[in-house]
Amino acid sequence: MMLSRVSTLLQDDHRRLLELWDECQKAAQTLDALKLAHLRNCFGKFAAGLRRHIQAEEKILFPRLEKRRIDTALTADPLAIVRSEHREIEQILDNLEELTRAREYSTVVHTLEGQPYDFAQLLASHISKEQEVLYPLIDRLLGEEETQKLAEAVRTELGSSEQTVTA
Repeated sequence: MMLSRVSTLLQDDHRRLLELWDECQKAAQTLDALKLAHLRNCFGKFAAGLRRHIQAEEKILFPRLEKRRIDTALTADPLAIVRSEHREIEQILDNLEELTRAREYSTVVHTLEGQPYDFAQLLASHISKEQEVLYPLIDRLLGEEETQKLAEAVRTELGSSEQTVTA
């Protein structure tokens, strides 16, 4: 079986995460006392998956890309932007984690309404940068063979998020 390129694997994970986020948004919009457990579970899966995605990029891919970038004297540094956005996303996830602990509808409403940012817009912008700039750079600099090898490590890292979700 042919391994997928790491960029394809991460793009597939982006789709999965965006579907989970959409499910969370729908659950929050139609929330009542009976659906609170569903929202907590959905957001727990989303947050764990997104954190695992960020971890896979930063611990597995970025070090390889940094080394190759230095070897090829690439002057642009898309990693700095992506890492900065990762910190911002993680901070927002920390703030929204209250959703996984909420026991009352009013807590969820307060948490969602009290946010001074549009998380969906930030996430879409971030994913666009990764898919249009960073992932093609990874494929170009690291090449087919290396990205296929990295894909297995990333697949393992991403797969562990399915096993660590508790709500």
